[in-house]
Amino acid sequence: MIRFYARLLRLYPQHVLAVYGQEMRSAFARRQALAGGRWSRLRHLTREVCRVVPDATAERLGLLSSHPSLHGARPRDWSVIRPPGVGKREWFGDD
Repeated sequence: MIRFYARLLRLYPQHVLAVYGQEMRSAFARRQALAGGRWSRLRHLTREVCRVVPDATAERLGLLSSHPSLHGARPRDWSVIRPPGVGKREWFGDD
């Protein structure tokens, strides 16, 4: 069940997993251990799925409206005109 939960966490954006992923996995493992019997653990897993899917979806939707700098490196927009006084090396990089 823990492997399934770890795969389920992949629904979250990478930056959320980097910060909270290990903590979410360890908290899930602790709660699973306290759940007791088989049906109780299955009920706990079902609750977690019902919690993670909408939460991860909300995080993904939040990325659509956030500032592009939060999304990581992006290819340069070649349609933008180079400002005056900025050299080609500065603007296009040393590629």
